[in-house]
Amino acid sequence: MDTNYKYYKEITGELVRVHIEQDITPENPRYDWDGNIGHMMCWHRDYQLGDYKENSYSDNLDFLNNLLRARVSESTILNFVKNHRAANFLTLDYDRHRKVWVLGQELRHEIPNFRVIEENEKKEWLVDAVIDALLQADKWRLLERHAGIVYLPLFLYDHSGITMNVGGFHDPWDSGQVGYIYTDKKTIMQNVGGYYVGNNVDGRFVKTTERNWKKVAYHDMESEVSIYDQYLTGQVYGIITEEFDTDTGTWEEQDSCWGYFSDKWGDDLIEEIASEYGITEELHDKAEAA
Repeated sequence: MDTNYKYYKEITGELVRVHIEQDITPENPRYDWDGNIGHMMCWHRDYQLGDYKENSYSDNLDFLNNLLRARVSESTILNFVKNHRAANFLTLDYDRHRKVWVLGQELRHEIPNFRVIEENEKKEWLVDAVIDALLQADKWRLLERHAGIVYLPLFLYDHSGITMNVGGFHDPWDSGQVGYIYTDKKTIMQNVGGYYVGNNVDGRFVKTTERNWKKVAYHDMESEVSIYDQYLTGQVYGIITEEFDTDTGTWEEQDSCWGYFSDKWGDDLIEEIASEYGITEELHDKAEAA
């Protein structure tokens, strides 16, 4: 970590120096911050990731099946298959002769891995069998269309530390999908006014509407994953300012501020943090220049 000092003169004429250090006890943005719009569900044998306190599901399929069950009606799920909309060509037909529902696939017979539901058994068993047979992509399609839920996949790279993103890593050995982040239309419309295209200083503000709420949702979910990745990778810092005591000839700590998340480092980070916290004077590499 580059902790080189930057120097400047305060209005009072006192010589002050600034440097940065890594924050070794940063806040967890998933639990110590308010206002997250996404639910981050992850599964990993070695790490507790994302919103782990809310994740009681055994794996991603258990989670996705329960989410679909809770947010989409039984009739919608069954009609999706009956109307031949499933990407894996599922079929659902009633055999009047045997008095059973037959779950199958086009150009094939019954699917042996899924139970055949008798007429006098509970409808929810039939729905469970259909949900188990659907591809994950179709489950997310149903959730988006009928529950206003959108998601992004989460990938983890684990090698001498861990890092997370939504696009994946070019390393099949040390990386892979670890979960999802998802949100819904109601959350976005009620809590997110919009987003900036570019940065907050020079960017253009785009207001959330019925037409663009999905784009706003993806933007905010990506931002939450980026911030969480900075937490995972230790890109959280503190800025320390020290004032020179002319009587003792030593530097005395004046102030410090911790918990600054940034993907910058070195001089760029010092200057960004210094500007953020009101140090607007010109920064110098040496005390003599200041």
